[in-house]
Amino acid sequence: MGIAARFGLALVGVSLASALVIGFAVNGYFTSMIAQAEKVELRGRFDQLVETIDASSRQAEAMASLVAALPGVPELVQSGERDRLAAQMTPVFKQLTQPYAVEQFQFHLPPATSFLRAHQPAKFGDDLSKIRETVVRTNAGQKPTRGLEIGRAGLGVRGVVPLFAAQTHVGSVEFGLSFGKPFFDAFKAAHKLEAGLLIPDENGFKLFAASFETSRLSTDEIRQALAGTPVVRTFTDDGQRIAVLGQAVLDYSGKPFGIIEIAMDGQAYADQLTEVHRTIAILVIGTLLVTIVVSVLLARTITGPIRQLTAAMDRISRQDFNVELTGTDRADEIGHMARAVVVVRDEAQKLAWMEAEQKRLVEGMQASQDTLHKSMRSQLEGVVEAAIQSNEAGVVLAKMMGDVRKAAQESQAIAAAIEEMVASVNTIAQNSEVAASEAGDAEAAARNGVRDAGIARHATEALTGAVEDVGGKIRNLASASQQIGAMVDQIEAIATQTNLLALNATIEAARAGEAGSPPRSRGWPPRPDAPPRISATASPP
Repeated sequence: MGIAARFGLALVGVSLASALVIGFAVNGYFTSMIAQAEKVELRGRFDQLVETIDASSRQAEAMASLVAALPGVPELVQSGERDRLAAQMTPVFKQLTQPYAVEQFQFHLPPATSFLRAHQPAKFGDDLSKIRETVVRTNAGQKPTRGLEIGRAGLGVRGVVPLFAAQTHVGSVEFGLSFGKPFFDAFKAAHKLEAGLLIPDENGFKLFAASFETSRLSTDEIRQALAGTPVVRTFTDDGQRIAVLGQAVLDYSGKPFGIIEIAMDGQAYADQLTEVHRTIAILVIGTLLVTIVVSVLLARTITGPIRQLTAAMDRISRQDFNVELTGTDRADEIGHMARAVVVVRDEAQKLAWMEAEQKRLVEGMQASQDTLHKSMRSQLEGVVEAAIQSNEAGVVLAKMMGDVRKAAQESQAIAAAIEEMVASVNTIAQNSEVAASEAGDAEAAARNGVRDAGIARHATEALTGAVEDVGGKIRNLASASQQIGAMVDQIEAIATQTNLLALNATIEAARAGEAGSPPRSRGWPPRPDAPPRISATASPP
């Protein structure tokens, strides 16, 4: 894998890792934000419900305060005129029941005795002190009390106000608004969500009133919420996200007595979360694509010149110096590298030339050494051959010397014989002259003999000259034979020296062959100024 691929993959990997880390972080952040927003909305809905309850309790308190302020009403309670009070208030209750969800409208005597129930006029006189703490508190403190309270008729939103007749406390008046299913149905219609109240009972908890049929919270979660820790859960019902909140609700005294369960459609948040996931995926993919594009551009602008420099270095390593380098005028690191490669190329070219020259010189020296070795071997072989031939020539000359000496002896004998024959011829000539002079008288008779004798004389003279010439040649031959004998002696001396030199050369050649170099270190061939190593027995003439 090249540096460009590694660089690109590293950049893509780092970018992808960064994008994934950022994506996970952003996803976690937005998931947390969406979940937090969902919780905030659920709690906001709970606060709306609580505010609705508080508004109902204020409404009940306001209606009770209005009735308490009506002229003559406190006095009717004080005087005990129940029927007159019922005649006035029963129609009022009927008018308020449907529009304002009023379930209870009654008057009490201190501390908590029922004086008139406008919703049940026939029932009165019962003591409510054990079950109606709001009434007891209002009459005892002579101050209004409002909030949720469970009574004999069940849970309701109460508003209790004290009655005063001429600054004298005579009792209390109470309005109780519905807090059952109609309340939660109305809340659902107003806010588009489910709500209900769960309260403890002997079996654990029961659904007191709600706009739904079954609670989505477990018993442990209800206990946790009742203990003061709100519970938030999400469910998927038929592909729809539902967020559920369970939180304790407080009564008139500020004590938790049940939990409000609110179920809200969380599909909008699910859609937001899906959109966040889609956006993160698009961002990651976009980041990856941008990183790939940037990697390609960087590979072209950075790793491209690096690849060119790498290819140039590879060609330089193969001693291909015909390389044109670009980017040497750049001021960045690529320019520094290109200029360094130019220096490397030039130095490598010089080094290659020097190596080639050195190789050529070494090859020349090796060739010269081989030639010299061959020449010396050839010369040594020639010297040895010449020595052998000289020895053989010496032997032949020695034999020839013997023959020449024998020939010289024979020539001397022939010369002596010839000299004797010349002396005999001279004697014959002298005798012939004497015979010629004695036969002068018989010249005429022996003219033919004289002529023949003259011819013989001339022939004898010619023979004498030839014999003398042969004698001179024989003498010359004897002298040459003596010189040849001297030369043979010199040749024998030279042959003796040559044999010794040949023997030394043969020994040196054997040593040189064992050492692997020409036989020069042992004195062969001998230097001109070096004395001969072997002395001859015969001296030159």
